[in-house]
Amino acid sequence: MNKSFINSVKSAAAIKKEAQMYGELNLALLHAKIYPLKAVLPGAGRLYLCVAAEEAVILMIDEYRGDELASEEPLHGESPLYYSETSSRVSPVFRLWAVTLELKKHLEGKVKQFASVMLTTSNIINEPDIENIWKNIRVHVRRVKTFTGLSITADRTPKFVRAFTDIYSAEETVESHVDMEEYRNAVSGTLQPFIDEDDSESVHRDVQPLFVEVDVESIIDKDDPVYHCVQPDGTSSYLRSNLPPVKVYAPITNPDAVLENMVGLDDVKSHVRRITNLSLFRKKLENKNIHVKLPTISLHTCFLGNPGTGKSTVAVLFASLLHAAGVLSSGNVIIANRASFLGRWVGSEERNVAMLLEMSKGSVLMIDEAHNLMLGANPSDYSRNVMPIMMTALADETNRDFAVLLCGYEKEMDEAMATDPGIRSRFPNRFVFEDYNVEQLYEMAVGRIVGGGYILEDTASEKLHDILQLMYDHRDPANWANAREVSTLWENIMIRHAERCILQGVSVNKALITITSDDIPEYKPVAIKPRTKIGFC
Repeated sequence: MNKSFINSVKSAAAIKKEAQMYGELNLALLHAKIYPLKAVLPGAGRLYLCVAAEEAVILMIDEYRGDELASEEPLHGESPLYYSETSSRVSPVFRLWAVTLELKKHLEGKVKQFASVMLTTSNIINEPDIENIWKNIRVHVRRVKTFTGLSITADRTPKFVRAFTDIYSAEETVESHVDMEEYRNAVSGTLQPFIDEDDSESVHRDVQPLFVEVDVESIIDKDDPVYHCVQPDGTSSYLRSNLPPVKVYAPITNPDAVLENMVGLDDVKSHVRRITNLSLFRKKLENKNIHVKLPTISLHTCFLGNPGTGKSTVAVLFASLLHAAGVLSSGNVIIANRASFLGRWVGSEERNVAMLLEMSKGSVLMIDEAHNLMLGANPSDYSRNVMPIMMTALADETNRDFAVLLCGYEKEMDEAMATDPGIRSRFPNRFVFEDYNVEQLYEMAVGRIVGGGYILEDTASEKLHDILQLMYDHRDPANWANAREVSTLWENIMIRHAERCILQGVSVNKALITITSDDIPEYKPVAIKPRTKIGFC
């Protein structure tokens, strides 16, 4: 397996489509010895200890069906409970966490890393409010419709597992062996992850993806006529295969803090805050039924700058900030480009514009490299029809629950805007993303390394700065990609680090996560060929 056993199981459980999820999960479990632990948790479904290569996954199959209100807070020293309309039961997540704690103690020396995964048919109605607690205690919860796709062949339970089961029998469940004060600490996020630590300093960061991609079909109303076409017999069908090719990202929590922590962009940060604060102020007046004159606030915006200057990242934060301020109802970001608007036939752009604007209700529609759409390859390019079609929707001042964001290079966007003054007037907010300097690039690179859970030695830090200085001094302005250059460098550092650890047989935990100067690649400047001018004397 390319991935570790634990990562294979966790990755499988995160797959959105249930049939595919079970296929990947069954494949991962093929590599494991599986032992049933039924006696440990009476009435809580099935429980299995799955072990492969000194890694263990405690897998719970929670077969409760119905709506439940989850409470992971212990009451008066008792186990946390889940409440349904007619009854309550001990929290299955708490029981799974408790079993993992006890197994870790019992199997010390036999199993080095543990993970807890629960598949449940329960509809936990307050899941969004409780899932951070699950993350804090390192329990991965996945709701499923059925278990029919799961195939588990349990092995004969060995002595060391039977001993555990005998101690924590049905008469004296595992909860009684768990310190409730320790559980309270776990809920508050102070529980340390279960990792095999050596005597040296241990460093761990729970690295979560900042932006979560959303399935396009999940944000549209499939009953809306705009997504249908009429068949020859007069019936209409949903255009699943003809949805415009876009990416959708969900809003993030605490976007203001994320924006503040971004390197540079001081002017952009100030402008974005002004717009969100003015929008929030208008919303507050409306909620209090106060009628005073305020300038019309347009959310339609231009982000201008070279590649890798943070335009797409700030676009997601912009939508999240407007959503947090109550200005946008959804706060998603729909990222489109020229291809998103153009179909197979001339005239498809009108329908695609309608679909994309429908998708963008409550959200931000970001058009990447918009100058390619607005200028077109030639004067007869039908991509030039897109913005005039869109202008009608933008002219409707009553429709304020969406924003269009045009992103592109400053020079090209200025040329595109000059072709139609009406477009410029519809996008009054103009933010220029300046190129990053060496210190900012260095700050990004260190943030990538340390934020990924690694330690950066002083000598490696100095070499990293020197390499970035060389890259910056010898950059080709026409091809320089700013933060993307840092991303490429970071990937090369990780590859070299992994290769060094394997070739040198590094096994100590701290050494495995320490970046040395040997891991920083050398940089050889490439001479920039001058562009040849063609002309006549």
